Amino acid sequence: MADFPTFDPQLKTMLSRLYIKNVAIISELELSFPGSMNILTGETGAGKSILLGAIGLLLGERASSDLIRTGSDRALVEGTFTIGDPAWLKTLLQSEEIDTTPPDLVIRREITSRGQNRIFINDQVVSLNLLRSIGDRLVDLHGQHDHQSLLNQDLQKQFLDDFCGNSALLDEFKTVWTEWDQSNRNLAKLKKERQSLLEKQKLSAFQLKEIDDAGVHAGEDSDLEQELNRLDHAGFLFQTSGAVAWSLTGDEAQNLHAQLTDVLKKLEELVRIDPALAEYQKELQSASISIKETGRFFAQYADRVVVDPERQVAVRNRLDLINRLKKKYGPTLTEVLDLRERLAGELAGDLNVDGRIAAMETMVDELKAKTEKLASGLSDRRSKGAVRLARSVIDQLTGLGLEKCRFEIRVTSETDPGSPFQKAGTPVKMNQDGWDQVVFLISTNAGEELKPLSKVASGGEISRIMLAIKAATAEAAGVNVLIFDEIDTGVSGKIASAVGKVLTQLSVNRQIFVITHLPQVASIPGDHYQVRKSVQNGSTESTVIQLGQQERIEEIARLLSGESVTDRSRAQAADLLGLA
Repeated sequence: MADFPTFDPQLKTMLSRLYIKNVAIISELELSFPGSMNILTGETGAGKSILLGAIGLLLGERASSDLIRTGSDRALVEGTFTIGDPAWLKTLLQSEEIDTTPPDLVIRREITSRGQNRIFINDQVVSLNLLRSIGDRLVDLHGQHDHQSLLNQDLQKQFLDDFCGNSALLDEFKTVWTEWDQSNRNLAKLKKERQSLLEKQKLSAFQLKEIDDAGVHAGEDSDLEQELNRLDHAGFLFQTSGAVAWSLTGDEAQNLHAQLTDVLKKLEELVRIDPALAEYQKELQSASISIKETGRFFAQYADRVVVDPERQVAVRNRLDLINRLKKKYGPTLTEVLDLRERLAGELAGDLNVDGRIAAMETMVDELKAKTEKLASGLSDRRSKGAVRLARSVIDQLTGLGLEKCRFEIRVTSETDPGSPFQKAGTPVKMNQDGWDQVVFLISTNAGEELKPLSKVASGGEISRIMLAIKAATAEAAGVNVLIFDEIDTGVSGKIASAVGKVLTQLSVNRQIFVITHLPQVASIPGDHYQVRKSVQNGSTESTVIQLGQQERIEEIARLLSGESVTDRSRAQAADLLGLA
């Protein structure tokens, strides 16, 4: 048997233990992974995807109560990770006030049939977002159909950024771009507010002018209403007030004042006889004076009463004007005048909207310039990295049976006349990861022109390209645990052996898990685990066992010949394992 690739667990992160209980058809399972290469095989439906799903839960994938094994009310998945370089993790955990004393990282997911889902790191409850942040740094899980996602240009850009080590620069760019985007939105909002304010000021100025042009003053409406009432009844007021004056003092013989004078003369005689009546004498004397003055007043009042139709019309028109103002701005004249003071104050106040807009425009321009500078830096790194990554991928693809392959990573930008961002004087489209459009181009046969992956690559070619990219970017990505679920889809024979060699080389510096149906891949040096499904007491159960040498020969022979294992297939298996 070939030697296992050397691997120093003290220097790298690795998944050292996995415990699963009551997940789908797995009743209880505990596995240890001491080595760097871990191969998993098994019949279709045996439970390999369940195993990967359980690992996915440890990395932050969403959980569902549907995962719980029939007849159970709780499922549990626990993984122990040995952390070779714990600095980043320690910083992250300490920021969440989580104990960093244990040397290993223990992640546990508990799911109940009631829908409760709890996450623990080192026995402390944590959020799903934190788990995802950690999971992204721990494991790169390549699912069964993930190689198809390589056709997505956004993922192609992500691979290039990983290879270029653009993470920190990209984070800085996203921060600045987000600040620019928010500031630009605020500027647009402020300009809209200014327009609204100008319209409001225009209306306020009109309203103020309308009130000022009317020249109204407090209490004027009440005074005018009284005056109009007098003008409307001028004839009656003249006749009646004159009659009152005549009755009080007009006819010297008949008026009330003359009659009271006669009464006072008689009372004077009574007082001489009975001084006790003097008090009443004084009261009548006072009444006589009042009657005389009142009569004089009404006589003068009657003289002042004037029938004036022109004034009557003017007062009525003035009241109509005031009532229109009250209806529009009131309902009282006091409220109209209060509004007038507020309008005058608003128009006199300095809201400094233009100053705020100028300051915001300066900020937006500064952030725009910084965004363009960072985008240019990203673009430069991507352009240079694209050449290096393409060369590395070609080297990998050559070893994977694509000797005539040409591979190129094209970094371009999209012109956008409406964009405020300028690249070499040309307005270009910008988003939160820069102004670059990244596309992977390939030609798999001599003489063919380069075309996007989606237009030329077959399933087997895409699988090999994905593996080549993973191999080329693994070191830069900084993830030390790689899981490949059928990365060998669409290949066989010599190409499958080449895939195995690439995986073996990857395992020198990181921990690899590979799920495969190909004997050439299953026979690479490493720990081999077989996933089995059985029915016990009417219940289906999935188990995983680590294969010894002879068991491994049998399993690879099964992969070679199907269910009918023959001596010939066993010999071929032994040959693949280097045991012949």
